[in-house]
Amino acid sequence: MSLNITQTEINTLWDKGYRPFEIYTSNPEPVMYHGKMEETNAVGGWDIKHIFATRDEIENYPNFDCIIMIDSVAYCTEIFHGKEDNTNCLTKNQTKAMEVLVKSGMENTGAKCIEDMMDDPMPVVQASDLVKAGWSQKQAEGTFGSLVASGYILHDEGGNAANDLYVLDGEEEKFENLRQFVNKTFNEEVA
Repeated sequence: MSLNITQTEINTLWDKGYRPFEIYTSNPEPVMYHGKMEETNAVGGWDIKHIFATRDEIENYPNFDCIIMIDSVAYCTEIFHGKEDNTNCLTKNQTKAMEVLVKSGMENTGAKCIEDMMDDPMPVVQASDLVKAGWSQKQAEGTFGSLVASGYILHDEGGNAANDLYVLDGEEEKFENLRQFVNKTFNEEVA
């Protein structure tokens, strides 16, 4: 599955030094390999990933082994921001979308401030929230997809269609991306 981002968003990230890499990763957990138990990251070439990242950060990718080659953005399945502050990596379009989605998430949860919303484990949002705010359906889907790919929105597939939700950041992530975004953008509360 390729990234669902617009050419403008690709160009913005490209200008920030992002490039498409095909990489090998090592084994993500201990594994029996050729009759011997090997520790995590002991077996290189375990899997191949197609990642859109900066050269400085690609080696921080989980279980990174080595770069195979420079790839094509069309084959990338993930944007990796590394250890840097991810809020600097959002395009203007993504930032505006996140502002709309944070406000929508607050309305959906009845939150009066950001901390109230972060106490709710499932601040659900949808691409249609962007359409209501003026994006075309196609623009909303592309922008929304790019936020999912970059980790700001978690796709909680659940077990059935009723549980197929999109959640701002996600409880497992401890809302770190969302907290960074909100702290830079809203100064604690959204009116």
